[in-house]
Amino acid sequence: MYDFVNGAPNNISVDTQPAIGTQVSILEHGWAVQVIFQDTSTVGTEKHPIHLHGFSFYLLGTGLGNYNSSTALLNLYDPPYRNTVGMWFMHYHLEVHTTWGLSMAFLVKNGKGKMQNLPPLPPDLPLC
Repeated sequence: MYDFVNGAPNNISVDTQPAIGTQVSILEHGWAVQVIFQDTSTVGTEKHPIHLHGFSFYLLGTGLGNYNSSTALLNLYDPPYRNTVGMWFMHYHLEVHTTWGLSMAFLVKNGKGKMQNLPPLPPDLPLC
């Protein structure tokens, strides 16, 4: 990943080329995860339709300019919460950008309780 907020426009590192590979974020059951999308546009804004399969995610805040880590403007009082085990895919809804790597997967590990675990795979499940 490249830190566009602190690196742009004059401190761009030499190694800004994308890497070929698969990125999976492995999460423990019950973890809270913060995902920040920082647009690199300095003049105008683009629309970035992003979709997360398997979870309900909630927008706690938006803004213009560089990311501000202050929680003063975020809805931290009553945001809905959901945590589901399994592998979940997050992707950009403009197909060309998905081919450029604007997608990732979250693997949420089993929890400790019976209702916090995936059932075992069926014995007749076909292999890929």
